[in-house]
Amino acid sequence: MTDEAALRAAVLAHPGDDTPRLVYADWCDDAGDADRAAFIRAQVEAARAEPWSPAARDAEARAAALLAQMEFEWSQSSNRYRRPEFVRGFVEGVELLAEDLGDRLRDFRASDPVRRVRLLGFVGSSTFEASLLNIAEVLAAPAVAGITGLDASHASLYSSADFEELAAAPTLAGLSELSFAGRLVPPEWLTRFLQGPELPALAALDLSDIANLGLALGDGLRTAAHRTFTRLNVTGVRLLSRDLHRLLKSPAVAAVEELRLGWTFTPPGPATMIDLGWLLPWAKLRLLDLAGHGLGDDGVREITDRREAAGLRWLGLARNHLGNGGASRLLESRHLHLYHLDVTGNDISPPLLAELRARFPEAVVVG
Repeated sequence: MTDEAALRAAVLAHPGDDTPRLVYADWCDDAGDADRAAFIRAQVEAARAEPWSPAARDAEARAAALLAQMEFEWSQSSNRYRRPEFVRGFVEGVELLAEDLGDRLRDFRASDPVRRVRLLGFVGSSTFEASLLNIAEVLAAPAVAGITGLDASHASLYSSADFEELAAAPTLAGLSELSFAGRLVPPEWLTRFLQGPELPALAALDLSDIANLGLALGDGLRTAAHRTFTRLNVTGVRLLSRDLHRLLKSPAVAAVEELRLGWTFTPPGPATMIDLGWLLPWAKLRLLDLAGHGLGDDGVREITDRREAAGLRWLGLARNHLGNGGASRLLESRHLHLYHLDVTGNDISPPLLAELRARFPEAVVVG
């Protein structure tokens, strides 16, 4: 085995450890591949930095500039990987057709620690044409057991039975990230799933742009004390104030770090109809997106006056009917320490927007 093969094997054997990746970067330097070495180090640096911080943004920018020049070579050709996602210097995410899932994953893992899959293709239950693949068959491949992230938003799942088979697949027992964004998800299945034991390691769930899941989400999370979500995206889900109340009070989101509650319908959104400041799970919250709710200048006080909001680093207040009064409340907040602030689609004057950028000098202020 060559030195490179041995070093890459160490990366594959310990995908969660940065040390083998940095040792591989040192080898790249010695072998005359300074760009690859710099790229690995920059992505590792970005991953270790506080999310959205200036240090993280700087490292991400350096990595992106290198990747723009070298992606084709580093992913070994566009025929090998579809839409490769590099994480900490190596390909960890790929896009795969359902019929290729098992075989391609096995082949990819000979050289890269692929753990995230965006699944494409025709997957259907027995109620459809016999030529369609069954989701249970697709996920039964042994190589699937290494997946920690699955984007099923473009897989052609049809019935509750398809979703039940996906959740029950033994190979997905270690799945921590799941996206159904924009997919038609049966509400009755979602409630059963949230209340049930399937996918016990799941910590990140994306249900964005599935408008009819509000009641199912509220009912399911209300009794989902056995789950712990660190990331939850329900932007574009039509939640009643009761549903949002149940969501925010659920033990499953008590330790959430990233919470996206964007309202894409006619304002006001449900965040204006509850005691938002008292209900938000502040303990570990770092990202909060309330775009489109129409909080208004007074409503934003639910955040700016809360001492608990000191942990926020990313705040989305786009399209919230904010004027100069709302901007002033942000400026006067003693607790906020932001790295990202989105106030687009509001009526904030340019001078106050400039003051916001001065008030949060480490932040990207979008407005």
